[in-house]
Amino acid sequence: MLPGVEWLIVAGVIAIILIAILTRAVRTPVKCPREVGDVERALSAMFDDVRTVKFGDYVAFRARSGYIPLAVVVNCKKGEVSTEWPWPLALVLFLVPNLQIPAVVLFIWFWDAARRFRNTVLHLLSEAAAAE
Repeated sequence: MLPGVEWLIVAGVIAIILIAILTRAVRTPVKCPREVGDVERALSAMFDDVRTVKFGDYVAFRARSGYIPLAVVVNCKKGEVSTEWPWPLALVLFLVPNLQIPAVVLFIWFWDAARRFRNTVLHLLSEAAAAE
């Protein structure tokens, strides 16, 4: 291996973990509508395999953006939002020799898809809540 590549691997793993933790830690208060059917229909027009589950104070939206599985879980009572995306896959690929650069590209692609899905869900929820 090239000199300094070990540091690249360590720095990349630390960066991926920090970005994943910080992305998960970001909380935006959100108001939920009583009925989420309109939100699900709007998401179905933009993403594949959209599923919505409402249980108690929580609403979960699951979808696929291309081959990337995504999920957003909203606690309607507290206004907390949790985003789930396959960042560990990029982390594991980063540890494979000669796959560090494709792993970083894959991580950025996954992060962007998760960010777009989260922002879309939050926007649609706020619009639906405002329309009620």
